[in-house]
Amino acid sequence: MDTRPSVSQAIQQLQATPEIVKLLASHLSERQAATKPTPEGWCVAEIVAHLAHTEEHCYDVRVQRILDGGTSLVAAYDAKRFEREGAFATPFTPALTSFTQLRTRNVERLRRLESDTLARGATHETVGAFTLQDLIYEWAAHDIGHIRQTAIVLRDVLYLPCIGPFRD
Repeated sequence: MDTRPSVSQAIQQLQATPEIVKLLASHLSERQAATKPTPEGWCVAEIVAHLAHTEEHCYDVRVQRILDGGTSLVAAYDAKRFEREGAFATPFTPALTSFTQLRTRNVERLRRLESDTLARGATHETVGAFTLQDLIYEWAAHDIGHIRQTAIVLRDVLYLPCIGPFRD
């Protein structure tokens, strides 16, 4: 049995992600959202700022390059470099607002695409050739990974320290 989601389902996931993140984390204070689970781990605010940053500087750029046509080479997205440069230092509430606005615009553009456009492609500097359809699926998978990461940070930072005798 084929369980592969349709492109339409992947786009629905993209549309849902800001609301899922909002449901998970909108009750946090800015201080709670800025609390790291470990010194090297990302806090919720950094996760959401990363999602906003990739929306604008990774996915939006890649979609536009593909739609512009020709043989396009796209650069790898270096999250560690952007983190060092402070790209994910936005407080939670503005990061979520930015992410939601950028995502809404991108989902609207994806919904307007003709199905034959999904086969258009580009070349990623490290992983090679990919199509717009591949990118949409990767984008949805990226979102789900960060939704999971957000849930784990919430569990580890907010709730596990408070469970008293229920610790292992």
